[in-house]
Amino acid sequence: MPILRYENLSHVDLSSLDRDKTAVFVPSGPLEQHGPHLPLGVDAFTAEFFSQKMAERLQAKYPDWSFVLFPTIFAGSDTLTYAGTIEVSPRTLRALLYDCCRQLAKDGFRNLIAVGAHGGPRHIVVLEEVAARMRWRHRVRMISASSRILFEVLEGSFIEKIASQLARQSSALTSDEREALKTDYHGGFLETSLMMVAKPDLVKPIYKELKPAVLDRVWKMRRSSGKKVGEGLGHLGSPALARREVGEAAIEVLLSEVSPDVERFLEGKNVNKAFRSKFYYIPFFRTDFKLFLVILIYMLFFFIGLGILNQYALEMYR
Repeated sequence: MPILRYENLSHVDLSSLDRDKTAVFVPSGPLEQHGPHLPLGVDAFTAEFFSQKMAERLQAKYPDWSFVLFPTIFAGSDTLTYAGTIEVSPRTLRALLYDCCRQLAKDGFRNLIAVGAHGGPRHIVVLEEVAARMRWRHRVRMISASSRILFEVLEGSFIEKIASQLARQSSALTSDEREALKTDYHGGFLETSLMMVAKPDLVKPIYKELKPAVLDRVWKMRRSSGKKVGEGLGHLGSPALARREVGEAAIEVLLSEVSPDVERFLEGKNVNKAFRSKFYYIPFFRTDFKLFLVILIYMLFFFIGLGILNQYALEMYR
């Protein structure tokens, strides 16, 4: 059976699917500048591409399952500013994704897989929050398949694995490319290479002329970094090094990393922690952090005030 696109189905088609053996992929990503050589939809396009490839890989192993691609949601948080970028607050993003997934749950779908390709910390955490909320509020099985992987990509954890995969493809990662991947964060070597595979017609030839824009640590990234680092053209990395072979190798590595746990998910295993990013454990990145902080401050003042009143009352009765 081919991979099904949700928007192409009728309600009759949808109703005929076996809910226990249907997995729905929900890809999302912001409209965000990625330099002068890549389109605004890079993250959304990549999320959809990985959803498609993951579904194809799973279908080969689980032919009795149906795999549905939900329409890609072009929305995201923690973006780099430039003309064309559309920033959505984490609360808005969470509400949008949650409402879509909640409707899928109401229609009986029990296996949902969120996929993102945007490295914004709060965006990554929102996908995890939606998955967690769907699990305990609606008793569906949902994972954010990309969250841990995205965090590890930002850490540079896959450089050696990409090099090994290139070797298997009768190619090699040069020393310059290896160094470039260590500080490749946005619209650079890796993302340009991925787009050469996912949407080659949207990669502008100007990428070959772009000079490196190097940010030595990912935690130094700010919304304005694309305008301030290097020549300020929007990219953070070395897009001129990009080549299709690296994109193909990276895709194979990432799919190989994620697929085993997704397979366990389809088999009914509890794999929630296997997909959890380290960002999820940092309170600052949680969507309701500011609300919790305000409540905490109010409670602190309340108890301080209560203590003052008690002290005053004791003084009155002495």
